[in-house]
Amino acid sequence: MTPQQAYIEFCKTHEVSLFQTPEWLSMMGKQWDCIHIREENDELWFPFIHERKWTFRFLRNGFLTPYAGWIFSDVSIGQERKEILVRKLMEQLPEYDILHLDIHPWHSLEMNFPDDIQQINKHTNLIRLTNVPEVYANFKPALTRQIKKSLRSLHIIESHEIALFYNVYQKTFFKQGQKPPIPFQAFEQVWNFLQQTNSGKLFLAIDERQNTHAALLLAYDSSTAYYLSGGTDAEFYGSGAMSGLMWHAIQYSLQLGKKYFDFEGSMIPSVDRFFKNFGTEEISYTTIQKTNSLLFKLLKKNKA
Repeated sequence: MTPQQAYIEFCKTHEVSLFQTPEWLSMMGKQWDCIHIREENDELWFPFIHERKWTFRFLRNGFLTPYAGWIFSDVSIGQERKEILVRKLMEQLPEYDILHLDIHPWHSLEMNFPDDIQQINKHTNLIRLTNVPEVYANFKPALTRQIKKSLRSLHIIESHEIALFYNVYQKTFFKQGQKPPIPFQAFEQVWNFLQQTNSGKLFLAIDERQNTHAALLLAYDSSTAYYLSGGTDAEFYGSGAMSGLMWHAIQYSLQLGKKYFDFEGSMIPSVDRFFKNFGTEEISYTTIQKTNSLLFKLLKKNKA
């Protein structure tokens, strides 16, 4: 049995995030593989996608894939044992030019990585889903006002039109004079997967004239719902649409019986503050990165 086949069997009996399931990996890349490290009774799995772009070889998260990297077979393994497993993994990584992986919070750890690999500490914002009144009671007053405002003038509907979602998503960046960082084809690919596997929903906030004020793409696995992406039409910033959409997505996640709602965090201060209005818990995770290609370093420097 190959490591890839063994990982498929492992996932049948162990909980992994949606983004590290064999199905998601197969959807994201035509080729994916897995490294399996065993140290006595402790195990580590590293599913990864073979990605080439131009002449460069990448080990990185794909589009709309917030978490990737290694998975411990038991998250309760001690720190020292985890470090041993990760060091052995580093020795067996396939050749790459660019390494950039956001490790799932369950499996992140702080350590001195070998080979000049840089470690960056990030955070996500998480809600532990208990019940509607308890979750709502943790919201900041400014947020509850926005939610009530949105409920007076907007309707939340479920949609299957990913092109309509993308139209709102890109307006968020056009307003800032930027191009959308994720192409439509990536959203289309992921949305088709979410529909086929019944692991996601697309919600829109619309007014009585059928104007779309905001859009939200939700994904979920057995335990966690994820705010995968969203956008707001700048023309309707004052309507409270995104606040209302988020609350709707959280309530829907509660109905599904999910344990957590993951906002996925943001390095943009204003977005981070918005997430914190929901009474979220800040959860740290690890990003590791390294660039071996001098040409890529030069291209990136010139682009900057």
